[in-house]
Amino acid sequence: MSKRILKSSLLALVIAIISMILLKINVLAVEGEANIEVIKNENGESVVYVEGVSNFSYAISTTPSATEMELDYIKSTNDGAGTEVAIIKETGTVYLWIKEGENQIITSKEINLDEEAFTTSDLNGVGEVTQKIVTTVEEKSSEETTVDEAGVSKNLTLSALKIESEGEGYTYQIFSAENEYGTLMELAENLPEKLNTYEGIKIAKQFNSVYLSILSTLKSENWILAENKIINQPNDVENGAKHVVFIKNSDGSVIDVQFLTSEENKDEKYEKEKIVVQETSKLPITGESLGLIIAFAVVVVLMVIVFVKMKKSKTEVDK
Repeated sequence: MSKRILKSSLLALVIAIISMILLKINVLAVEGEANIEVIKNENGESVVYVEGVSNFSYAISTTPSATEMELDYIKSTNDGAGTEVAIIKETGTVYLWIKEGENQIITSKEINLDEEAFTTSDLNGVGEVTQKIVTTVEEKSSEETTVDEAGVSKNLTLSALKIESEGEGYTYQIFSAENEYGTLMELAENLPEKLNTYEGIKIAKQFNSVYLSILSTLKSENWILAENKIINQPNDVENGAKHVVFIKNSDGSVIDVQFLTSEENKDEKYEKEKIVVQETSKLPITGESLGLIIAFAVVVVLMVIVFVKMKKSKTEVDK
């Protein structure tokens, strides 16, 4: 093998190795990129929320292969509620670059801004869930009380919803929190208080999707009138049973959802008192047995009187 061929082979091998390393680095960079959520604001602009980043700079391009020199980075802006975001006024498909300081955390991420988007109105709607129709939760105990081997009383505390909003004619549909209803309740429990964050918007989108899907399946003939504006949790439930309740006003213009959970309570003090009563009542004292005791006492007294008289009579005879 000539020296020229050997040099060419070595050069080709070095180029191949470098290419593989660069490709691997690029793959790792893509896999390690920060996640984003996008919503549309009231002005029709796209607002980008970035996961785990407080301040950043970003650049937008209409081509995926824009060079660093071609990119014009601008600083993130506050969304008015304390979260730094990127505002994109363009439409169609764009490509996003984001830096946190000098660290490139997103590179040429494709975003289709013409797709049907989650809006700030949708986000606010999720934030109003359980508040559109005002209710208070009242607790009641189930009629059946069980006692375990240790003598501890157990009874279920069930929840009842009292509708506080004005007007009459409210109707409802109640479902056990299983399948999609369980998913909805779990998402509701995980909704953060502050929704205008990456995590908040991510969960809000999921919640809204499941919520609208369930609403589309509710049949008009299944709505039940809430008598006296009270909605009771079913009695035939077990400890920890969860229910999802959809509530509608009389003209159907407002629909809301609430969530109920039953809890098992242990009343040890009550049962300890009950055990004492049971122990002291092993031989029950009834009115009939009390009469026998009195009669027995009278007989004893009479016997004593007779004995005394007999003793006295005998003494007199002896004299």
